[in-house]
Amino acid sequence: MKEHPIIFSTAAIKAILEGQKTQTRQVIKPQPDIVADWLCWKGSLRCLEVNKELFAQLCPYGRVGDRLWVKESWRVIDVTTPVDNRIVTIQYRDDSTFRLTNTELAYNQQGIWVKVGYRATYSRKWQSPQFMPRSVSRIDLEITEIRAERVQEITGEDACREGIVLPFRVYGDGDSEYYESIANAYISHFCALWDSLNAKHGYGSEANPWVWPITFKKEEQNG
Repeated sequence: MKEHPIIFSTAAIKAILEGQKTQTRQVIKPQPDIVADWLCWKGSLRCLEVNKELFAQLCPYGRVGDRLWVKESWRVIDVTTPVDNRIVTIQYRDDSTFRLTNTELAYNQQGIWVKVGYRATYSRKWQSPQFMPRSVSRIDLEITEIRAERVQEITGEDACREGIVLPFRVYGDGDSEYYESIANAYISHFCALWDSLNAKHGYGSEANPWVWPITFKKEEQNG
């Protein structure tokens, strides 16, 4: 099993912890080229119709069975003494806290502590998920499926797995037209969320970029 970092927003973190989000889509960078019936990406050719699964093996986030460790916004709010048994308290954006006994963390993370010694001085500023060390990550996810597809190929079921919650109640009884309208509502709300995050980078739903749909299950909460 290999481990790979992945960044999630605070809203996505909340949905994962509540069991509402079990799938994510990550933009394939750079975007693959289509040559006849072939996908060409970073010098690798894969048959478009037959081997999407083989193409998915190139996903930089790992393969089925690998672990994703989640990076999120965080900050240090307390460091205790003595140095030889220092307890570091981490706070996350959803106000959860995580206490870690790890002297090396107190000494090695540049930009968090202004001064390190018997009375460590540290910054309470929020830190970018980009700079989260593995030791303070509280969520591990096991990859259960990876595909390669266009973002517009998403189904209503997958939009639900993405953590989308509709602003109205969904009833269990209805005809096929009703269920189709519900699926379309999930997709519409997903596309709105997707565009709010990705359109400014040129990867909006109208551009229909290639993405890695990654399905996962939460292993455990470390804090």
